[in-house]
Amino acid sequence: MIKVLHYIGCLHYGGAQAFLMELYRNIDRDKVQFDFVVFPEEEKDFYDEVKKYGGTIYVCPKYKGFNHLEFTKWWRNFYNTHKDVYSAIHIHQTVTANAVVRITKKYNIATILHSHSKSNGSGAVAKIKDILQYGLGSKADYMYACSDEAGQYLFGKDVLNKKNYETLQNAINVSRFEYNPIIRDKFRQELNVEDKYVIGIVGRFHPTKNHIFAVNLLPEILNIIPNAVLLLVGDGANREFIESRVKELGITDNVLFVGSKNNTEDYYQCMDLFVMPSLHEGFGIVALEAQTSGLHCILSDTIPRSVNVTGNAEFLQLDNRVWVDAIHKCFLDFERKACENIEVIYRAGYDSKELAKRIEMKYYELNRVHK
Repeated sequence: MIKVLHYIGCLHYGGAQAFLMELYRNIDRDKVQFDFVVFPEEEKDFYDEVKKYGGTIYVCPKYKGFNHLEFTKWWRNFYNTHKDVYSAIHIHQTVTANAVVRITKKYNIATILHSHSKSNGSGAVAKIKDILQYGLGSKADYMYACSDEAGQYLFGKDVLNKKNYETLQNAINVSRFEYNPIIRDKFRQELNVEDKYVIGIVGRFHPTKNHIFAVNLLPEILNIIPNAVLLLVGDGANREFIESRVKELGITDNVLFVGSKNNTEDYYQCMDLFVMPSLHEGFGIVALEAQTSGLHCILSDTIPRSVNVTGNAEFLQLDNRVWVDAIHKCFLDFERKACENIEVIYRAGYDSKELAKRIEMKYYELNRVHK
């Protein structure tokens, strides 16, 4: 058996975390085992599942710049006490990857860098992150990205021609997200939305997810769809701000905050329309989950077009009038049904079981080359 260390930074629910856990569930754990390095955080969401599968979770200091020596000392101590344990380190936390890779190389461990985004946002903090990530394209033994846009953003424009680069689909358990009318009725009853038009968002509360756009849009939507409800699945630092804005607009009865959920598939069943007004995404895996559930998706035009696997997504500029009109059209044309193109998702390579087999082979290949 070989062991792979995943430096993910966080095991709370999010797109990269959902992708990684799908791999972990489906990989042959008698052949490949995962351990994880995260920053200090509350033990929730995926923690129990990792421990159930035999994974170990290590906590390193959160990098803040001024604690650079503390951060690098932790990693040196970690490798000194885990000599010959890991065949590879798979780094998803790319902002601090340069510091980690410099140490990893000294211990002759295969290094995989994985880009899950195509932007750090804007402003001074984003510029600092860009600087910290500079030059990563020449540091890794292997490079993955959830889309070519994400790959070029992190590794450079010429990365698509490199032999050690691969676009790795953000695969899902397709059968888990397929439409189920029984679950739909059950959860709509539990949420008391049987007679509502449910517009849903799944994702952590972070400024880049742009929940505020949807919330500010809702009063206009209620003028033409009085029974509309905004269902928000997720948690995060920005939640309190969004909750306060909801109260300020007087739409508390029309917004449901259900928190972070491991059974997001059940909440997709409740929805009538899925929206994603993100400022940027590396891929947008939740939009694929929503399509698998048979939902029409309205996405911001900053999201990679490759996420439109079934043809049931549209991409719009972040303009209030444009979105209100599009949502109203979806309401008028509404018919909740199963995804008609479910086989397309399988054929396009987005099923996690098949992807897990590919990754398993890649880990073994890296292990052989690096010995």
